Amino acid sequence: MITYDFYSGDLSCIKCIWDEIFADPEEFTGYYFDVICKKNIILVAWNEDEIVGMVHLNPYDVLYEGRKEKSYYIVGVCVKEKYRFHGIMREMMKYVMEFMKNEGIKFTFLMPKDEAYYVGLGFENIYSNIEVKYNKLVLKEDLKKENLSFENISKYSDENLSSMGSELNRILGEKFSYYSKRDIKYLREFIMEHECQSGGVMAIYNQDMLTGYFSYDIYVQQDKKDMYVERFCTNDTDVENVLEHIKEFAIGNECDTLCVTIPNDTIKPSNNLKEKLIEIEGKNIKIYKGKGIMAYSFIEGQDVGFMKNKSFFDEIV
Repeated sequence: MITYDFYSGDLSCIKCIWDEIFADPEEFTGYYFDVICKKNIILVAWNEDEIVGMVHLNPYDVLYEGRKEKSYYIVGVCVKEKYRFHGIMREMMKYVMEFMKNEGIKFTFLMPKDEAYYVGLGFENIYSNIEVKYNKLVLKEDLKKENLSFENISKYSDENLSSMGSELNRILGEKFSYYSKRDIKYLREFIMEHECQSGGVMAIYNQDMLTGYFSYDIYVQQDKKDMYVERFCTNDTDVENVLEHIKEFAIGNECDTLCVTIPNDTIKPSNNLKEKLIEIEGKNIKIYKGKGIMAYSFIEGQDVGFMKNKSFFDEIV
């Protein structure tokens, strides 16, 4: 008989299941369990004394129409292979959804592996992106350098991070109504998340004014070096130029390929970004649909349709 309960034991048992099911780099898993997992709420499914499934609830402060609200980012949803297709995952999701509803949470969000599955649970897509894969890194001859600059924020003081967080909240708030609150703690964890994978977080400045950021990770496999930019935020008018500078940054790090995740809110028909990239790069790039974010509303009688095109959630865990 399968039973369900919130876990309060040694996290090494949880890490064993994570390692068994998810193909995350060891460095990232170490960061997650050393820094993030300790503050999570974890539901587990038991078959007698064996943990056969789990769901992690990562607490986040979100800005919800200008007000700070508590929410949970659902991650680590999994069931051991031999126990799948018996409804365990659905029961775990029902359990944590009831818990969040009783806590007075307004909405929860997740990055789905299978969107159709979560649609069946009442989730809707609220944030989407594309992945641009550069198979060959070639800079444009007319790269504009005079106004744009990047700065690694790893050495920023708490005062600098606090100012950066406030400015990012202002920038996001001009365009979105729902997003995670940027503050010192958020940005410190953001830095650690990417430094553990030979990467970092870069602030983007235009004429010395903060306009956004991007994160990067570098992976080396045999004789190939790849850079992944998973989190990217900048002014709509700067996107094309920022991408060229990120290419230059990747070349400076001796990378062979580059993959950039770009929020769909910057890919508007009016700026023709996809068409421009294909025209400029030709066979050097491929563009894929990204993973996106889905959400579920606990507000009675209201689905999350009101959050569509008004949300920015680029968190990984």
